[in-house]
Formats: sequence, structure tokens, C-alpha cells
Amino acid sequence: MNLHNDDGTLNEAGQKIVDILDSKEFMSDLYEGLDKKTRDELGQFYTPAKICIQMIEMFKTTEFSGKNILDPCCGSGNLLIAMLAAGADSDKIYGNDYDERAVKLCRNRINKACDILGKLHIRDWQIHQGNALIPDCLT
Repeated sequence: MNLHNDDGTLNEAGQKIVDILDSKEFMSDLYEGLDKKTRDELGQFYTPAKICIQMIEMFKTTEFSGKNILDPCCGSGNLLIAMLAAGADSDKIYGNDYDERAVKLCRNRINKACDILGKLHIRDWQIHQGNALIPDCLT
């Protein structure tokens, strides 16, 4: 999916991703309850809007509607939020994270984005707490 215009500027969906993820409202709660030392110990890194756009552009599709999307290490949900802004359905996105606090933060941030985008809220079970490096993490 291309999120850029021919002249290199962001198209409407790309700009929407930046507007949401870089907004004061979304940036202010990003590190709520997660101090830098804990994030470093857990190897947590929150994907910036520009990187989310680059990742989405790597998919070999022009449409995300109707497709299941899984982020196995979703953290704060930035990539899933970007996918919603790029056209993914809120009932088709799923995430997993090792840190229980990140799971709660991800759920809250995704639902805030759903409000902005006029999409239905996700159900709590769509964002799961578990270790994506073990085979049974989603059971």
C-alpha cells in the first residue's frame, strides 16, 4: 500500500497516521506507567509514525479492509493504530505483548483511535498478554 503521493508527500491516509500518532493526546499517554529503566529491561521500543508508514508500504496489497492483521509484539499499538488509519477493520486487528501494562495501554490507545476514525471499538481479547517467542503464547 502506498501512503505517499507522486511528489513524495503523504497522502490522506499517511497524513492521518502522523496526525494521530504524533498528536499530543497520543504522545502524552505513551509512556504512562512505563519508566525508561523498565522499558529498557523489557526491550520496549515504540514505533514512530514514519516507521509505521514504511512498514505498511512494504505490504504487497492495496487494501487492508477485510484482512486479519496480527502484531505479535504490539507494545503501545502504534502499528495497529496506523493499520486502522490505512483502512484495516477494527474487528480484524489483533495484538500480543509480553508486558501486561503495555497490553492495557494498547487497548486504550486503539479505542481512542477508533473514536477518531469513526470505527467500532476492539474487544479486549483482541489484544492478548503473552510471550510471542513461545509456541503456546496465544492459548
